[in-house]
Amino acid sequence: MNTMNKKLLLGKIILCSLLISGCVTNQESTQETGEIIWYIAERPVPVPEDISTGLRDYITNTVQPDVKAASQFKPGTIMEWRDKKNSANARRIGKARELMKVLPVNVTLSQINGVNVRYVVPHEIDERHKNHLFVEIHGGAFLVNGGDASILESMLIATRLKIPVVSIDYRTLPEFPFPAALNDVVSVYRGLLTERPAHSMILGGTSAGGNLALASLLKFKEIGIPFPGALYLGTPWSDLTKTGDTQYTNEGLDRLLVGNNTN
Repeated sequence: MNTMNKKLLLGKIILCSLLISGCVTNQESTQETGEIIWYIAERPVPVPEDISTGLRDYITNTVQPDVKAASQFKPGTIMEWRDKKNSANARRIGKARELMKVLPVNVTLSQINGVNVRYVVPHEIDERHKNHLFVEIHGGAFLVNGGDASILESMLIATRLKIPVVSIDYRTLPEFPFPAALNDVVSVYRGLLTERPAHSMILGGTSAGGNLALASLLKFKEIGIPFPGALYLGTPWSDLTKTGDTQYTNEGLDRLLVGNNTN
C-alpha cells in the first residue's frame, strides 16, 4: 500500500469514527450486571465492547430519538422545505464558524466555473500531500449544509490529514432539483483539471456527498474525462428508493437520520 493510500485509509477510519459517534438508541441497564442494552423495536442491541471509553459514554448517555414523532414531519410545499432547510443551515453554519476559530485552517471563498467553493488549507501541510487536493462534496440530503456549513467535514479532513481541501458549495433542493448538484460537482472538477492532474486529486464526501461522488464518476466516464486518483465514500446515500431492509430493521439506531427526515 503506497503512502497516499495509507493516509486515505487513516482519514477514512477517523471520519468513520466521527460518524459512528452519532449512533444512539434507547438503553436499559440490567440490575444484575449494570450492562447497557439498546432496544430497536423488540430487538436488544448491546453497546459494543471494543470501543473507547469516551465513545461508550457518549452512546449510553444519549437519549434514543423518537422515530414516530420524527416521521410525522412531512413538508408538503416548497416553502415548508425551505423553512426546514434554513433552520437546519442556521444551526450548522454556527457550528462551522465555531470550528473555524479553533481548528488550524485557513478558509477562502472562491468560485470555479461559476460554482461557489471554499478552499480549506491547514496551517501545516503534510509533505506527502503538498501536491494533493481533496475535493470534498458535503452531505445533507441534497437539501442542507449550504454556505459556511458546507465545510464542516472539510475542516476535519484538512486538519486530520494535513491536506488542502476544496469544498463544493453545490446548489441544493428545493430551489435546484437534480441534476443541478451533479452538474456543479462536474463543473468544479473540470475546472480543477485545468490546474492539476487528475491523479493528484481525491474526490469524496459523506451521505449525499458520497452519492454525488459516485454519480460524478459515472458522468466523468460518460463525457470522457480522467478519474481522480482516489475516491472517498463516507456512508454514501446509495439507495434513494428506501427499499433496503436495514433502513427499517435499524430505524432508531442513528440519532441523526430519524424517520427518513433531515435533522
